Amino acid sequence: MKVSGKAGSKAMRHAERIQRIMTLLERAVVADLTTGISVFKRRIDTNKLEKLLDEGKFDEAMNTIPWDNLPEDLERIEGNLERAVVGASEESIKVLPAPKAAAIVGTANPKVREFIAQQVGNLVVDITEESRKSVRNAITASFDQALTPRRAAKLMQETVGLTEKQNFQLMNRQLREFEKRDRLRGRLTSLQNRGLGTSKSALKIKRDLSNLTDSKIEKRISTSALRAQKQRSITIARTELTRATNQGQIETWITASNDGLIDGDQARKVWVVVPDDRLSNICADLDGKSVGLNEKFIVAQTGEAVDGPPAHPNCRSAVSLKFEE
Repeated sequence: MKVSGKAGSKAMRHAERIQRIMTLLERAVVADLTTGISVFKRRIDTNKLEKLLDEGKFDEAMNTIPWDNLPEDLERIEGNLERAVVGASEESIKVLPAPKAAAIVGTANPKVREFIAQQVGNLVVDITEESRKSVRNAITASFDQALTPRRAAKLMQETVGLTEKQNFQLMNRQLREFEKRDRLRGRLTSLQNRGLGTSKSALKIKRDLSNLTDSKIEKRISTSALRAQKQRSITIARTELTRATNQGQIETWITASNDGLIDGDQARKVWVVVPDDRLSNICADLDGKSVGLNEKFIVAQTGEAVDGPPAHPNCRSAVSLKFEE
């Protein structure tokens, strides 16, 4: 599928510069997120969880997870989001007519501080709510799959930071491995009952079963959980950096308008996409659309009104500025 941007070459070049800022900071934000979640997971007392699960005290097990510490463990993300806001602000003045310098928005700006605090706060709430759902699902899965309290406690710890969908996929993979083991055991027993316990088929089943011990299944599920957590962190980093960079630009242009550097009534925000085969239908519909500086874009698929990107998770769009003739 070939796609092309509708916002114009000047807007496209500006958006590319904004996207470079996001790319440069993405690895750092992913590291902030993965480190913060790892620190939080280490706070979870799996021995206490195991004991409570063994006693059937599921609600107490949920409440023993120190959810109140999550904001502290994720606070390091603020620094790189601030860098994204300021970097985009510095870049956004290049589309303004002279004089420009006075419009730069820095971290001392109370609106920037308020925006970053709210952004991180919303992120913590989202991660906490998703994690609570995932942990509850882990408890249910541990009961349905007859896991030992120790494995159930470990699973609760592993699922923190995952989305409900990721957790569902993880639980399904674990269940499939258990079901495969049960099938192989049944086939082996059948062969042994027929006096074929040393046959080629039986020996192959035994080799397959040696790879389906509790410890090996647990190790694979733990590895899958870490991989899912990394992917979740990448999605969050991209989405939140898109939000920060575009908000940094918009705040700069509003400041420039308030300071009389530009005519705010003539200024229009333009939605600019990355015109490649990864372009979503949501952003394709918004490509090249423009609204007033203080107006909102409408996301057709959801009806949501947004100041600018992101319009969805992993959104790569940016805003540029143009002036009505």
